[in-house]
Amino acid sequence: MFMNAGEDPEITDWRRVRSVIEHENSLVNNRVTWLLVSQGFLFAAYGTLLASWGKAELKIGPGTFVALLLALFAISAYICLSIGIVLAAAVKHIKFTHSWWYKIKISTASAQVIEEATYSLSDRNQRHPYLQGWKARKHTRPFDTEFMPYFFLGGWTILVFIGVIVAYPTFWTEFLNVLTRILTVVALFAVAISIAIGAYKYGKRSAGAEEKPVLPISSEAR
Repeated sequence: MFMNAGEDPEITDWRRVRSVIEHENSLVNNRVTWLLVSQGFLFAAYGTLLASWGKAELKIGPGTFVALLLALFAISAYICLSIGIVLAAAVKHIKFTHSWWYKIKISTASAQVIEEATYSLSDRNQRHPYLQGWKARKHTRPFDTEFMPYFFLGGWTILVFIGVIVAYPTFWTEFLNVLTRILTVVALFAVAISIAIGAYKYGKRSAGAEEKPVLPISSEAR
């Protein structure tokens, strides 16, 4: 995008930055769509497999049934990690674009610093519209778009466990008492959450998008 004759360079820069953010948001939307479509397909395969096993339509042993479930889990895990990494990379690019516009050093560009710059009464915010909404989200990170793939990953952990119980029902009904079942379910959810959070951190590291320490906004950004 070129600057028109006599146009304020800051207006040109605002348009350039806004264009980059719109491009990255478009990529995020596409990747989330791919994620939802892929997971919908895998959930359908899981449901069909489970229903066929329940109706005794599958002429396979429980070991093979569980192996098929693990294969679905492996495929889902690969898709979730792949999309999670590129989502984190897109968010990172948007974050750095905000930093460039507000003249924030990359080394100090934490989510909180960018949020403060975005909603501050700086000269740039007085002269130009906000680039986009930005929230640090200290306590709602699991609800961020970039966490969505790992939510599915944790959910698949639970689904595989359910499949194992379906394949080996006597283990659940005869070898475990009520207290042990409750503890098993609690442990299952703990494992699912741990897998989701661990994979999320791995994805952030792989995309080079770890959160930076919170430091004051540089004087240039005010």
